Order: sequence, then structure tokens, then C-alpha cells
Amino acid sequence: MEELCKGYNIKSIDILKLDIQGMEMEVLKSSEYLLNRIHKIIVEWHSEKLKNEVIKFLKKHRFDLVFEHRFGFLFGENRILGDLYFINRNWV
Repeated sequence: MEELCKGYNIKSIDILKLDIQGMEMEVLKSSEYLLNRIHKIIVEWHSEKLKNEVIKFLKKHRFDLVFEHRFGFLFGENRILGDLYFINRNWV
């Protein structure tokens, strides 16, 4: 994400949507220093473990979870998936 922001001279991001099949935490952690530039983040989750990790990580970085949308089972498996909607408390 750093290269994208630098390459296109992006100073702030209004909405970031992450749906990258379980790699969400890796992207968030590697972009930790950019989080203060992001106003809203939406993360799709496919497991309770990932959901809980994302919530804990983003709350630590001053994001509030404002909505959770659960939308079904994962490809016929007995697992729920959904989206988490966050807003940055520090957004100016």
C-alpha cells in the first residue's frame, strides 16, 4: 500500500476496503504507519479468529467499530462471514 500511496501521491484515503482472503492482518500490519491517513476501513472476514484480530488491531490504532454485517456461510461450509466497518477517531 505504501508504494501505491507514494506512486500516486495519495495523502489520505476516505475508504479502504480489504477483501483479500485471509491476508487482511498482514496488509494492516505492514501498513500500520499509514493508518492515520485512512478515514474509514471495511474488512471482510472469513473466520472468528480473523474478525477478532482485526477488531483488536484497529481499536489499538484508534478506529471504532461502528457496524458489523454478517452475510452468510462461506462456500457451503459451516462458517459465517461478514464485513466490519470502522471509523478513525483521529480523522481531521
